[in-house]
Amino acid sequence: MSNQPEIPRPYEGQAPKYAPPGYYAPASPPPSDDMQPPAPSQPVYSPAPLYSQGVPEYSIPVTGPRGLSLSSMIIGLVSLVAGAGFIIAPQIVGIVLGHLGLRKENPQGRAFAITGLITNYLALVIWVALYAFLILVIAVAEGESGY
Repeated sequence: MSNQPEIPRPYEGQAPKYAPPGYYAPASPPPSDDMQPPAPSQPVYSPAPLYSQGVPEYSIPVTGPRGLSLSSMIIGLVSLVAGAGFIIAPQIVGIVLGHLGLRKENPQGRAFAITGLITNYLALVIWVALYAFLILVIAVAEGESGY
């Protein structure tokens, strides 16, 4: 026996109540039956809280990719305004991209996809009607020429 008083120590594997930042308690052994709770005179230590505990999580709005929808809308607008749809392939690509955008992308891209679908279908209808009218005019002109 020594004459020095016994200094209370925390349980092994636990951190002090107010641990410095970045301090994590080492892994503690599983509790056994022979472990006794601390005497009332000893301070009780709890493990250091993790940084995510007790802190409210603020949700950041999810703004997923809108590339498919945006591409569909741009193709449709260019086809209508610039007359770049004379080969009809851009409208078909724009329609496919618009439908993929509706199915796969976040709701933020939905307006772009719907706008792209409307403009691409409208440009496709205009160009198909223009081709049908041109074929009709050529057929009538061939019938009157007498060859």
